[in-house]
Amino acid sequence: MVDETTKNFPTNKEIPSLLRNRGIFPTRQRVRVAQEMLCRPQHVTADQLFMAVNAKHPAVARATVYNTLSIFVNAGLVSVLTMPDGGTVYYDSSVHHHAHIFDEESGELMDVDADVFSLAQHVALPDDAEVTGVDLVVRVRRKTTG
Repeated sequence: MVDETTKNFPTNKEIPSLLRNRGIFPTRQRVRVAQEMLCRPQHVTADQLFMAVNAKHPAVARATVYNTLSIFVNAGLVSVLTMPDGGTVYYDSSVHHHAHIFDEESGELMDVDADVFSLAQHVALPDDAEVTGVDLVVRVRRKTTG
């Protein structure tokens, strides 16, 4: 598993500066979404994030959360994982290169340290292509006895 204590996550007070440094104007709504999303390691869907933000700040609209997530993805503040379970999209606040374990029964998504780029070096690519990212999700479930 990934030791998240070694990763740097911003404090609530650092969020406005972080957004400005990424070229994002820190509106009150964006700051609230960022405070909920970026200050700790987590994997959430847009709806889960909306519910968390809305529980504290009911004036933040669902569309604002979705639009803000898109801005954060484009700025490299969060990464996107699309699960092969029918397309559930998770937003990951840990943007360092790592792999994931997905528990099919609980729906929990966990970070795992892995050298995913060394794995990508073994993939035959067309001559005119280069690796721009690697998403590795290991799906697990409890063993059945019988």
